Amino acid sequence: ALALAEMVAEAGAQLVVASFLVEKLFQGGRQGLETLGIPVASLAQVERLAGGKVIMR
Repeated sequence: ALALAEMVAEAGAQLVVASFLVEKLFQGGRQGLETLGIPVASLAQVERLAGGKVIMR
């Protein structure tokens, strides 16, 4: 997610919101974007991967 914010900035644009179909909570991307003041929205949230299974929130 932070790489997305960097690409947008390098293009001379301003990221005002980030929307994702699936958010992987265990990677911390939301926190990084919110630290930059960018609101985040997601339709589905993966809490963790355990034993080859996807655990949703």
